[in-house]
Amino acid sequence: MRGLGWLVLALTTAALSTRWIDVARWRVPVIQSAFPVAGCVAVALLAVALVAGVVTRRWRFAIAAAIVAAVPLALSGAVVRSDTTAPSASDDVVMFSNMRAGGADPATLVGLVTRHHVATLVLAEVTADGLAGLDRAGLAALLPHREGRTAYPYAGTMVLSRHPLTLRGLGTESGGFYQPILTVHADHEYVLHAVHTYAPVARNASLWRAQLRALQQWREAQPPTETVVMAGDFNASSAMPGFRNIAQTMTDSLRATGAGWVRTWPNESRIPPFIQLDHVLVRVPGRTSPVVDSGVDRVANTDHYAVWARLSVAPATISS
Repeated sequence: MRGLGWLVLALTTAALSTRWIDVARWRVPVIQSAFPVAGCVAVALLAVALVAGVVTRRWRFAIAAAIVAAVPLALSGAVVRSDTTAPSASDDVVMFSNMRAGGADPATLVGLVTRHHVATLVLAEVTADGLAGLDRAGLAALLPHREGRTAYPYAGTMVLSRHPLTLRGLGTESGGFYQPILTVHADHEYVLHAVHTYAPVARNASLWRAQLRALQQWREAQPPTETVVMAGDFNASSAMPGFRNIAQTMTDSLRATGAGWVRTWPNESRIPPFIQLDHVLVRVPGRTSPVVDSGVDRVANTDHYAVWARLSVAPATISS
């Protein structure tokens, strides 16, 4: 029994250590995706080890388990601290939803747009039929401005807004999905990069890593005076170095609200949701906390939860 405990401890330690490994092979990204699960195992292991240590008065395993459990607890500390800002009339609400080949329920999506007062909606895997269904459900009246492209089944990405939009580019990486870059002409303009990368499985893993690197390079190239929003399905979580490189200097909207273990995938699956693949990242000049509120909502007929964020996109006033 003690040998089994050491084996579980070793496997948990190995799984947690992949957080710092930046390779797109040997199924490392898949193991990284299970980081929250490994963290839960580590905490449970700590509890069992402490009880066993008290009962048997053998402390070596308890000490080792405590060290392993301290890792996910320390890393989650930044997640559970809320760092939001007060609402204002100039805030903008951005929402993202992966439609799963256009199949997401139109009534649910339009209802979420209405409930959260969404100003700009980013859709991935949006098909012509899927967009038509949304418009029949009333989306065209709510968000009349739109840029991007529909495509079947997975490549289509659209941005729909109540603000005028200017398309800056409709990029694809190595034949990948459309990822439009736009200027959103709100009361305070901002640049929006819609994101949809490949999933890091099989032969797509190296392309996925290249796409994350391209997103990082794009973010680094944006002037510090520009308000920047990146919203979409990154197919990556904060347990993956490639995503953390993108998120440097940016604020993850859900992390800012102290949401803890956020899970946006999979939805409507035999496997319960366990990872956040969908993010709204924001950077506003002069603001350390540009997020007012953020959350996730279940959408029928798709495998991703929708993510929304109320953002203070007005640059901070710097007093002289």
